[in-house]
Amino acid sequence: RVTAYTPSRASVEGWGVAVIGNDRGVKPQATWGMTVATAVWQRGDWKIDTVHTADGPTPINAAAHPASAPTDFLARLGGFSGVRHAP
Repeated sequence: RVTAYTPSRASVEGWGVAVIGNDRGVKPQATWGMTVATAVWQRGDWKIDTVHTADGPTPINAAAHPASAPTDFLARLGGFSGVRHAP
């Protein structure tokens, strides 16, 4: 969400999750966090000025499922790819 805006400066707050796991013993896990990025308008385009991050907020795991086996986690993710949007 945009938390502050002027024609020359903007502050944007985001909430997201990173999911990691591997086949070498790291069980699948999620880390939730907040990011606040400040951008400035320079030379006809927005440029990132500062970025601050903080942990959480983290939602409860409603079903309290145990972590998947690393091999199952990796197998189910096969074929997915990241999505990136940038002008």
